[in-house]
Amino acid sequence: MCYKTQMKKRILVVDDDPTIHALLRAYLQKDYDVLSAQDGLQGLMMAKQAKPDLVILDVQMPAGGGSSVFEKLKIMTDTCTLPILVLTGSTPEEAMSRVPGLTPEQVLTKPTPAETLRAAVARALS
Repeated sequence: MCYKTQMKKRILVVDDDPTIHALLRAYLQKDYDVLSAQDGLQGLMMAKQAKPDLVILDVQMPAGGGSSVFEKLKIMTDTCTLPILVLTGSTPEEAMSRVPGLTPEQVLTKPTPAETLRAAVARALS
């Protein structure tokens, strides 16, 4: 009998904090393939090459801040339809004022409980 193997969806985490990468990987690796980028420039390159199903993006980081990365992902042909969740240490209102086009449903505040993160990821991927 032949079984169809189902590939895990890919999530790209773009954040300059290694602790955030480890935490999100621990929360998500059971159900998703979690990729990591340490800064905005690396995140843009990985989004284009790895073709993730979702990006989780820090708003404040060096080498291409989250706002700039968000805007570039939304205009690049390869990534313009890619769902993006923004992770921030500030309030959702502050994040939305810094990132044009960001909606409240896309904002996660740090620290984000595992259940909240998983629910937001499932919603973004549906």
